[in-house]
Amino acid sequence: MHVSESTYSRVTKAVGLLLTFMGLSLLGAFALFAITGANPVTAGLPISAVGQLSFASIGAFALPVGAFLLLGGPDIQGRLQIASVGLGLMAVVRLVAFTNIEIRSVVGAAPLVEFFVLGTIAAVALFLRPSPTNVT
Repeated sequence: MHVSESTYSRVTKAVGLLLTFMGLSLLGAFALFAITGANPVTAGLPISAVGQLSFASIGAFALPVGAFLLLGGPDIQGRLQIASVGLGLMAVVRLVAFTNIEIRSVVGAAPLVEFFVLGTIAAVALFLRPSPTNVT
């Protein structure tokens, strides 16, 4: 299906807005859980600490992807940097999860290992730059 450039741009921004909202909501719910220890979701839908961690991971990646779609940016280097922000947020979520006793009792030191792995990949992706080429 083909649409005009302006329609495509509007749809891209709408999807970006929805993903950004989703990312902020999921990360916010995890932050409330990490701070209070209480499930911020309604009582009718009990979510364990590991479930909260899973939602936060989805939110950590959805937020920068949504922001990228919302703000635009066609270059590959920008895409890699956006992905690195998502991976960095996922690493921070893992570090926060490691401090939660309930999560640590279920998954052990896995969040700490994931923090270092995701953080390293994010740092490499963030600071990696292509070699300049001489175009004449």
